[in-house]
Amino acid sequence: MAYKIFLDTNIVLDIFHHERPFHKDAIELFYYLDENKITASFSESVLTTMAYVLRKSMSMSQISKIILNLNKKVILLPCLPPLINASISNDPPDFEDSLLYEIALHHQMDYFITSNIKDFRSIQRADLPVMNAKNFNKLLLASESKNF
Repeated sequence: MAYKIFLDTNIVLDIFHHERPFHKDAIELFYYLDENKITASFSESVLTTMAYVLRKSMSMSQISKIILNLNKKVILLPCLPPLINASISNDPPDFEDSLLYEIALHHQMDYFITSNIKDFRSIQRADLPVMNAKNFNKLLLASESKNF
Protein backbone atom coordinates (compact mmCIF):
# COMPACT_ATOMS: atom_id res chain seq x y z
CA MET A 1 0.00 0.00 0.00
CA ALA A 2 1.36 3.40 -0.97
CA TYR A 3 1.26 6.12 1.64
CA LYS A 4 -0.81 9.19 0.82
CA ILE A 5 1.18 12.30 1.63
CA PHE A 6 0.41 15.98 1.50
CA LEU A 7 3.25 18.23 0.35
CA ASP A 8 3.67 21.59 2.03
CA THR A 9 4.83 24.52 -0.10
CA ASN A 10 8.37 24.46 1.25
CA ILE A 11 8.89 20.81 0.24
CA VAL A 12 8.01 21.62 -3.36
CA LEU A 13 10.32 24.64 -3.29
CA ASP A 14 13.11 22.52 -1.78
CA ILE A 15 13.19 20.49 -5.00
CA PHE A 16 13.96 23.45 -7.22
CA HIS A 17 16.45 25.34 -5.07
CA HIS A 18 19.73 23.48 -4.70
CA GLU A 19 20.92 25.81 -1.96
CA ARG A 20 18.00 25.01 0.37
CA PRO A 21 19.04 22.77 3.28
CA PHE A 22 16.37 20.12 2.57
CA HIS A 23 16.90 19.90 -1.19
CA LYS A 24 18.39 16.38 -1.24
CA ASP A 25 15.68 15.01 1.05
CA ALA A 26 12.94 16.48 -1.14
CA ILE A 27 14.56 15.03 -4.26
CA GLU A 28 14.69 11.59 -2.61
CA LEU A 29 11.02 11.92 -1.68
CA PHE A 30 10.15 12.56 -5.32
CA TYR A 31 12.07 9.42 -6.34
CA TYR A 32 9.61 7.45 -4.19
CA LEU A 33 6.80 9.25 -5.99
CA ASP A 34 8.29 8.31 -9.37
CA GLU A 35 8.51 4.69 -8.18
CA ASN A 36 4.81 4.75 -7.13
CA LYS A 37 5.70 3.99 -3.52
CA ILE A 38 3.74 7.04 -2.40
CA THR A 39 0.95 9.18 -3.76
CA ALA A 40 1.43 12.89 -3.23
CA SER A 41 -1.06 15.72 -3.07
CA PHE A 42 -1.03 19.45 -2.54
CA SER A 43 -3.44 22.35 -2.80
CA GLU A 44 -3.88 25.06 -5.37
CA SER A 45 -2.16 27.54 -3.09
CA VAL A 46 0.97 25.38 -2.93
CA LEU A 47 1.12 25.40 -6.70
CA THR A 48 0.53 29.13 -7.09
CA THR A 49 2.92 30.09 -4.28
CA MET A 50 5.59 27.84 -5.79
CA ALA A 51 5.15 29.48 -9.19
CA TYR A 52 5.33 32.94 -7.63
CA VAL A 53 8.54 32.20 -5.73
CA LEU A 54 10.21 30.43 -8.67
CA ARG A 55 9.61 33.33 -11.05
CA LYS A 56 12.35 35.20 -9.22
CA SER A 57 14.92 32.68 -10.46
CA MET A 58 13.33 31.00 -13.51
CA SER A 59 11.63 31.95 -16.73
CA MET A 60 7.88 31.47 -17.17
CA SER A 61 8.65 28.79 -19.75
CA GLN A 62 10.66 26.82 -17.17
CA ILE A 63 7.96 27.27 -14.54
CA SER A 64 5.29 26.11 -17.00
CA LYS A 65 7.24 22.90 -17.65
CA ILE A 66 7.55 22.32 -13.89
CA ILE A 67 3.82 22.85 -13.38
CA LEU A 68 2.92 20.48 -16.21
CA ASN A 69 5.28 17.84 -14.81
CA LEU A 70 3.91 18.22 -11.29
CA ASN A 71 0.39 18.04 -12.66
CA LYS A 72 1.21 14.53 -13.95
CA LYS A 73 2.62 13.35 -10.61
CA VAL A 74 0.86 15.20 -7.81
CA ILE A 75 -2.87 15.22 -7.06
CA LEU A 76 -4.38 18.66 -6.69
CA LEU A 77 -6.77 18.81 -3.71
CA PRO A 78 -9.45 21.47 -3.44
CA CYS A 79 -9.93 23.82 -0.54
CA LEU A 80 -13.57 23.76 0.57
CA PRO A 81 -15.28 26.55 2.58
CA PRO A 82 -15.74 24.43 5.74
CA LEU A 83 -11.98 23.86 5.83
CA ILE A 84 -11.37 27.59 6.05
CA ASN A 85 -13.66 27.78 9.08
CA ALA A 86 -12.00 24.75 10.67
CA SER A 87 -8.52 26.20 10.20
CA ILE A 88 -9.52 29.52 11.77
CA SER A 89 -11.13 27.74 14.72
CA ASN A 90 -7.71 26.20 15.49
CA ASP A 91 -6.49 29.69 16.40
CA PRO A 92 -3.37 28.99 14.35
CA PRO A 93 -0.12 30.90 14.52
CA ASP A 94 -0.06 30.72 10.70
CA PHE A 95 -3.33 30.62 8.76
CA GLU A 96 -1.77 29.17 5.59
CA ASP A 97 -0.21 26.25 7.49
CA SER A 98 -3.46 25.57 9.31
CA LEU A 99 -5.49 25.65 6.10
CA LEU A 100 -3.13 23.28 4.30
CA TYR A 101 -3.25 20.94 7.28
CA GLU A 102 -7.08 21.00 7.28
CA ILE A 103 -7.10 20.20 3.55
CA ALA A 104 -4.83 17.22 4.20
CA LEU A 105 -7.00 16.04 7.11
CA HIS A 106 -10.19 16.36 5.08
CA HIS A 107 -8.74 14.30 2.23
CA GLN A 108 -7.48 11.64 4.67
CA MET A 109 -3.78 11.86 3.98
CA ASP A 110 -1.46 9.55 5.92
CA TYR A 111 1.33 12.12 6.45
CA PHE A 112 1.85 15.85 6.12
CA ILE A 113 5.36 16.55 4.80
CA THR A 114 7.00 19.90 5.52
CA SER A 115 10.42 21.40 6.10
CA ASN A 116 8.99 23.49 8.89
CA ILE A 117 7.65 21.10 11.54
CA LYS A 118 7.71 23.63 14.38
CA ASP A 119 4.89 25.67 12.81
CA PHE A 120 2.58 22.67 13.01
CA ARG A 121 3.15 21.66 16.64
CA SER A 122 0.13 23.51 17.97
CA ILE A 123 -2.30 22.20 15.31
CA GLN A 124 -1.01 18.66 14.68
CA ARG A 125 -3.36 15.78 15.40
CA ALA A 126 -2.54 12.12 15.98
CA ASP A 127 -4.38 11.02 12.83
CA LEU A 128 -2.14 13.13 10.57
CA PRO A 129 1.51 13.10 11.62
CA VAL A 130 3.71 15.97 10.46
CA MET A 131 7.17 14.92 9.28
CA ASN A 132 10.06 16.36 7.36
CA ALA A 133 11.16 14.66 4.12
CA LYS A 134 14.27 13.15 5.70
CA ASN A 135 12.33 11.32 8.44
CA PHE A 136 9.59 10.29 6.04
CA ASN A 137 12.19 8.86 3.65
CA LYS A 138 13.63 6.85 6.57
CA LEU A 139 10.14 5.58 7.38
CA LEU A 140 9.66 4.45 3.78
CA LEU A 141 13.04 2.74 3.74
CA ALA A 142 12.23 0.94 7.00
CA SER A 143 8.83 -0.20 5.73
CA GLU A 144 10.44 -1.47 2.50
CA SER A 145 12.95 -3.55 4.44
CA LYS A 146 10.10 -5.10 6.50
CA ASN A 147 8.38 -6.21 3.28
CA PHE A 148 11.37 -8.31 2.20
